[in-house]
Amino acid sequence: MAGAGGAAVVFGALLACELADGNGFAKAFEAALCAFQDPWHNLARLLEGRGVGAEIAKALHDFRDPTLLDRGSPAFLE
Repeated sequence: MAGAGGAAVVFGALLACELADGNGFAKAFEAALCAFQDPWHNLARLLEGRGVGAEIAKALHDFRDPTLLDRGSPAFLE
């Protein structure tokens, strides 16, 4: 089971990357949501490539085996 908060941190990092690229909120949210569904190793590679992998390493590790509730966490941000 994923650790508490890991999903929110991972999604927040994905959203921040999209917003930093200059995307508007709706487009950034959509792109982050799509990326959030990728397998763990793809997320780790993507976030490491963006330079935030080390900062969220624990949350990313906690997200290795996400539950349905973890995958649904972005709904609370929307």
